[in-house]
Amino acid sequence: MDRGSEGRILRSSPGVEPKSGLTRNPAIADDSEQRYYPHEFTMRRTEKRIGGSVEFKHAFHRLLLTSDLLTLLASTLFTTGALALFNENPQGPAGYLTILGLAPVLVALIYLAGVYSHVEEKFNIDFVSEGSAITVVATVWCWLLLLVGSVTVPNSTGIIAPIVMWVTMIPLLLLFRSFARSIARSRPWFKRKVALVGDAATVGAFQTRVARHSEWGLMVGLKIVHREDEPTWQVKQPVGDGTFVKVSEFNDAGAATLANRVVELAKSEEIDRVIVAGGAERMSKRVELVETMLGHGVAVDDISGGPESLFTRAVPQQLEGMRLLSSRPPALRPAEALMKRVMDVVVSTGFLIITSPVMLAAAIAIKLDSKGPVIFRQPRAGLEDETFQVCKLRTMSDGADSQREELWGEGMHGEGGMLKIKNDPRITRVGKWLRRTSIDEIPQFWNVLRGDMSLVGPRPLPLDESSRIEGKYSVRTLVRPGITGPWQVMGRSEIPMEEMLKLDCAYVNGWSLDGDFRTLLRTIPAVTGKKGVF
Repeated sequence: MDRGSEGRILRSSPGVEPKSGLTRNPAIADDSEQRYYPHEFTMRRTEKRIGGSVEFKHAFHRLLLTSDLLTLLASTLFTTGALALFNENPQGPAGYLTILGLAPVLVALIYLAGVYSHVEEKFNIDFVSEGSAITVVATVWCWLLLLVGSVTVPNSTGIIAPIVMWVTMIPLLLLFRSFARSIARSRPWFKRKVALVGDAATVGAFQTRVARHSEWGLMVGLKIVHREDEPTWQVKQPVGDGTFVKVSEFNDAGAATLANRVVELAKSEEIDRVIVAGGAERMSKRVELVETMLGHGVAVDDISGGPESLFTRAVPQQLEGMRLLSSRPPALRPAEALMKRVMDVVVSTGFLIITSPVMLAAAIAIKLDSKGPVIFRQPRAGLEDETFQVCKLRTMSDGADSQREELWGEGMHGEGGMLKIKNDPRITRVGKWLRRTSIDEIPQFWNVLRGDMSLVGPRPLPLDESSRIEGKYSVRTLVRPGITGPWQVMGRSEIPMEEMLKLDCAYVNGWSLDGDFRTLLRTIPAVTGKKGVF
């Protein structure tokens, strides 16, 4: 095969060495059986790379750069105002010129930290994932401001101005970048066409996730699926109403042949990147598939498995070039359990004190709106399947819990899932508002103080739902259930029960205190965004 100047893959004459630098195996005469070797690829300088939308990259980078410079301006103005308020010596023109001169250094530090380029590599970016890199960048830059300012600014205020800049810059950088991402998501260039390659089940599961998360900016433009009982790959394209139709198929003749077909289709359909979602029987075959497409200039995302297989505590190793991910059985060490419990007690105590006026107002509203108790109690499955009484503000009519059995068929996830009903008639007028704001969850902090629950953990299931869980998913009971967790921050009621169980297993197997802290931070936009709240 040979690459034409217009980017299509053309057949070469038998026995002729391809011009693109790909090595041909003379023992194989049929081009459909041809194998190529990634380490011998030589990319043409004139060949257009497919690795991500160029418009997306440049437009997003400009937007982030603008937000970073606006942050520097806002931090400077705030620092000037703070110094004047406390009668500190103003920096004067020399101070402003120093900040202006160090502005390119700030941009360079952010660039080196990878928080410009990560928009091309990651789909799900938020202020939590950027927090550590932004903190390091702001810290280094403010130290440079202190050192340079001590030389360039006469009568310098010393360390006061850099400290105020540092305290201001970190939250403003994260805030302004969040605004920039919100603006980006409303732009046409934010949508990127992707091709899904793999077995039908995994491709379908990932396509469902893409449909749930518009903030990823992905649009499935092509599916190349393989069924276990068929030795062929089916090429499917969207027809406009969310469904896909088969347009062609080809024989499964190895990873290299598949990669070449994918590259050809990606170029013709203007695909930005290819997502490999299973479908390779051996790890060596997956590696060859990914390396071959990378060699052709195609950006590739490799799904190594479902969420239950992604262990955040796994340690990467290399043994003579072989890549390993080493994981230990899920169990909190005594010190880890103590730190988690201390965080639970401290945060819950403070939160209950702060929100007590809100609780009082909500209690009055509940009493005025409908008959019944203010606090709703329900048996839930807890640590090691021990039963406890969860506490919530009542959002449904009194006695609504007794109707669960007859309402299973109306649940949005069917009889085999959680009982989640859109526009549930049992919910009261005040209850709708309490649910939208998540105020009804506040009494659960009392469960945390009692030790029945934790701040972060798997969702506490009612007994009729927990009784359906068995096998590998029972690992979720090895930790206390949480007020928030991966299910709550990733979509809540929109996520089916089986996917929720997989997320819970991934949480238990990969638990870390840092992960809990990140989940708590991600709960804030999840609550304010009201996604998946019924």
